[in-house]
Amino acid sequence: MFNFSRLPGHRPSGGNPPQESKEPTIRLLVMTADFDYSSHLRVLANGCGWSIRAAATLEEIIPHVQDSSFPLVVYDWNAADDWRAAFDRLRAVNSGACLLLASPVADPYLWQEVIEAGGFDLLSRTAPQDELIQKLRFAWFSMRRTPLPPNSPDRGAHA
Repeated sequence: MFNFSRLPGHRPSGGNPPQESKEPTIRLLVMTADFDYSSHLRVLANGCGWSIRAAATLEEIIPHVQDSSFPLVVYDWNAADDWRAAFDRLRAVNSGACLLLASPVADPYLWQEVIEAGGFDLLSRTAPQDELIQKLRFAWFSMRRTPLPPNSPDRGAHA
């Protein structure tokens, strides 16, 4: 089981938020029709103190991508729309959005396709929570071009 208390900004259920946050709140938008996967990401995000919004259709997420309120997008491989066409459409409304594909397989060929389609990374749906958290944090800070906090467990992970 992953220990969320090690993460900066983590607060136990019912606890008061920290008075001073050293890093901005990650805002994650999840496009999936899979309730279990959406719930899994919601628990993970809430445990880290992140904002999360889930939607089942591309039309639901477009306004949030367009106005940059949720610029980090996890698009589920199992979504009704083809992910390549969805990435094209999301890039058209906001070229700065950070797009990640969540897939049951994570091989180098699919990763290359994601990068060539303008995506940032490929997430394995079966990855351990700490790896998923690390990848999402890295995507957020890379997208914002903000250095990771000095004591971040992710510092140097992608060097």
